[in-house]
Amino acid sequence: MATIRTWKSNSTRRAQRRTRTEVQRRTAQLQPFTLTAFGRILASASGIPVSIAASSSLPPSVAGRWLRTGTGDLIEFDADLPEIARINTVLHEAGHILYGHASVEHRVDAGQALCSILGPAAIARFAHVRYRSAYDTGSEREAEDFARQTLRTILWSDAGTGESAGLLAALGFPRTRIE
Repeated sequence: MATIRTWKSNSTRRAQRRTRTEVQRRTAQLQPFTLTAFGRILASASGIPVSIAASSSLPPSVAGRWLRTGTGDLIEFDADLPEIARINTVLHEAGHILYGHASVEHRVDAGQALCSILGPAAIARFAHVRYRSAYDTGSEREAEDFARQTLRTILWSDAGTGESAGLLAALGFPRTRIE
């Protein structure tokens, strides 16, 4: 099967990089960080309304997905994930939006559906290794790179506040502002 590659112009890539950097900068300023506030930043940057919601109906082992709906973008994450994994999953799906990737329904139509998948071993080791399952496509690696960079920005941007600071400190994160 032939691989179809779409090329983005240099100016498009530069504009997307500036947008991602701005999202990370604004996210670092959130006091405290919440998924709702991050959703507003993402919607502002993408120009499309964004909803972020917990889901108990995702397929087994799927941590999250991004869908483009008639009213905007929907990022769903597994409601049973630990807090830090929820945040990383949402940031990963946001990376797909900010890199201009196709949403999951377009990949399904093309036979290329990919969702963020966390196996039980990855969940058990999440706090220690600070990464999820390996990704075998460029778009998945880009989205995960955005998630990791942004999560570091959140965790290191200021001294810890809120109840989750103690939990995340116990997980090995020295500072956090996540609530």
